[in-house]
Amino acid sequence: MEQSILAKSYKNALITLVLMAIGLGVTLFLEDSLSRVVIVGSAMLIAMIAAVRGMIQLNKCWKEEKNTKFMIALLGNGLGILYLISTIVFALMLIPKML
Repeated sequence: MEQSILAKSYKNALITLVLMAIGLGVTLFLEDSLSRVVIVGSAMLIAMIAAVRGMIQLNKCWKEEKNTKFMIALLGNGLGILYLISTIVFALMLIPKML
């Protein structure tokens, strides 16, 4: 049974939101250690990839009827894309200081 494109985008948005919440929770409740960096880093990387995939899928079904799933997918994937852009900008600001 094939899922609709909107359902796939919605699923990616939920994955993005859950992974971002897990990353925030781990950041707040674990002490500074390498394991925290690995857990949060991998969760955020997967969240960014899921957000990009979800936004591409959402773009394909843009002309369909707008409902609650569409808005949740737009919000979740948009937050993931915003996080990706801010990470890139922050990294570009840090690179000259490190060199």
